[in-house]
Amino acid sequence: MSLSPQDTLAGTNDSLPSGMVACGKCQTPNDANSQYCAGCGHTLYEKCKGCDKPVLLTQAFCGSCGQDLRAAIRRESQQFEDKLARAVEATKAADYDTARSLLSSVIAKKSDFRFTELVHNAEVALAKIERIASQLTSNAAESIVAAGNAFEQEDYKRVIALLSPIPERLLTDEARQFLEKSQLTIRQFDVSTSQLRKAIEARDYVVAGQHLDLLLDQQPDNQKYQRLAQQVGDKLRQKAERRLQQNRYRSAIDYLQSVPASARNDAYSKLVEQAEKLQWMSQQFSGEPFATPVLGRLAKRWNELAPEDTKAKEALATIAKRIKAERGDPRSLFAPRRQKTRSWIGGDLNVLAYPTVIKGCDHNEMQRAAAEFNVAIGLALQGLGEAPITDQFYQPKQGLLGRLRRKKTNRCWGFDLGGSAVHAICLQRSEEDGTIEVVDCFSKRFENVGAQLKSSDLQQAWIKESVEQFTEGRDLSEVPVWVSLRGRELVTRFVQLPPVSDKQAKLLFEREIEDRIPVELDEVEMVKWLCELPDEEQHTLGRPSFVAAAKKSHLEPFVASLESAGLPISGIQAAPIALLNFAATEFKELLNETTQGDDSPEANGRPSQHSIPAIAIVDGGAETTTVCFVSSRAYWFWTIESGGAEFTRLIARSSQKTHAEAEQLKRDVAQIDQPHLVMEPVERRLDELRSRLDKIVTDATKTTAPFHIMQTWCCGGGCKMHGWIKTILSEQASQ
Repeated sequence: MSLSPQDTLAGTNDSLPSGMVACGKCQTPNDANSQYCAGCGHTLYEKCKGCDKPVLLTQAFCGSCGQDLRAAIRRESQQFEDKLARAVEATKAADYDTARSLLSSVIAKKSDFRFTELVHNAEVALAKIERIASQLTSNAAESIVAAGNAFEQEDYKRVIALLSPIPERLLTDEARQFLEKSQLTIRQFDVSTSQLRKAIEARDYVVAGQHLDLLLDQQPDNQKYQRLAQQVGDKLRQKAERRLQQNRYRSAIDYLQSVPASARNDAYSKLVEQAEKLQWMSQQFSGEPFATPVLGRLAKRWNELAPEDTKAKEALATIAKRIKAERGDPRSLFAPRRQKTRSWIGGDLNVLAYPTVIKGCDHNEMQRAAAEFNVAIGLALQGLGEAPITDQFYQPKQGLLGRLRRKKTNRCWGFDLGGSAVHAICLQRSEEDGTIEVVDCFSKRFENVGAQLKSSDLQQAWIKESVEQFTEGRDLSEVPVWVSLRGRELVTRFVQLPPVSDKQAKLLFEREIEDRIPVELDEVEMVKWLCELPDEEQHTLGRPSFVAAAKKSHLEPFVASLESAGLPISGIQAAPIALLNFAATEFKELLNETTQGDDSPEANGRPSQHSIPAIAIVDGGAETTTVCFVSSRAYWFWTIESGGAEFTRLIARSSQKTHAEAEQLKRDVAQIDQPHLVMEPVERRLDELRSRLDKIVTDATKTTAPFHIMQTWCCGGGCKMHGWIKTILSEQASQ
């Protein structure tokens, strides 16, 4: 039996003189107290694994604890051999860092002669791994570059062939995406090929067309698929044409959308345009609350495009009949298409064009611009002293002219200077019975649609031209003129005061104004309104109030520009407040009757004792949209900077027309050649405006007076645009 190195050295130590030990590596005798061999420098001792006492490297057992030192060496050798094996496996997986780490831990034992062979094997393996890693990494980099080029050329099979053999760890993120997308594309190709075969067999050309598009995307030069795409495209067009003849527009569009891209030509494009136009036409009547002339012209256009469509004939006949029918309310501009038209804000919905508070609404100018004079009427009513909100933003100068402007008069002009037009109306109060009637009207639409009245452009020629046309032939020396100020110029705060006396309420109100108006008060003009002290039964409602402030730095040049153009000004009121004054006067009797009526929630939809019956007015202007709540005890309004001029710009952009032409098309969408395309951005913006209005109204009902909306009215030029009322205010979703 051969002896191990430990056994041999143990015998050698036994033959040495006392106090001497032999080096396990070179057998040189050394003093027992030495730590290293004097012959080779190798360490002579190590710590026992069992008791941590020093033992010779050549000892078989520990003299202190009896630990089997040779067995411990064998276990450690086995661990190193396991690391060598794991390093080989890591190398096969291209995990070179792990392999290097394992081998380095073995090589670290290089100074121990007992592991010389294992260390040598580890060094050989490490050198081999470095060569493999260098070569494989270089090859992987070349393959990744080649795969990127193949991916750009849509050669997905080559991408897979190049990248699949590369270990996962060597793939870059981009290469991994190339491989995954290529594999997915090939799988889709295989699936599409199979599904195409089945669809052709089943004569399901819609599915076949969709799969042919996918296949041709991957193999655009495949002649077989190109021929098949033409054949399938012809079948789909034939089916679409039959559906159009049957007036099944949606079905025709579905067939046309499945025509492969390579089979689409000019004839296809014309067919798509026809189908989409007819589909859009057929959808314009669902949910439209009123029988308007624009809707009638759309129905006529639909009949011209689809003379055999019975639904088009029915729509035209119904609208023609309803246009001639009596209006649901004498104030309303249009007759409803059904018995009741409701608003999501509350109550019945109508267009306010013919107020009953004044006579003479059949004036030609009012007829021509119906529903667009309400702000001007509110201005004139305040000038006559017939409005509940009496404050204004302008105090005439002292002197004869100032006294004439301030004295009580029975005639007054309301001059509404908007973003796209001027509407002016002269009202006269009868000295005999106090009735108010229209004695004169003026309206002018600007050529520069959507012009902005900013402080920097108050001298624009169109203002001067409009004033000159208005004043021509009219003697304004004895008739006051009240002018509108846009709502966007205001800072408004609504305050809910407790039901205290006038003196206390005014003190509280002034404190609120100081705290809540975010500018120096001497820099603004203010309009204030404070509700009267309520009866004991209505104390829970408190005293609603509001303050609206406008900067003097805007008001002064505004007044100067108008007066320099020749317009004498007796008063200025913000357009939203003028609208409040108009509505409060127009619906005064209705609101008083409702307030004094049955307060139970179940009584004809009346509000509870904790809410205020109110009327909602939504004014669609050129630059802004204003919503007002009007009651006998509280007012609220909000202005959104989105109006008709924005829709004009959208139509001009999508139709490639001038603003003047787009303004005409907005008022008669039946004249638009491709309404389904031109009106698409308008419809999206209407949806956005509806969502914004919804949020504003919801917030108002939570934070202001507890309004209960009994009726909703809309006015302004914007509300007459097709789709505006339906989208913005109507709760009706179907015809």
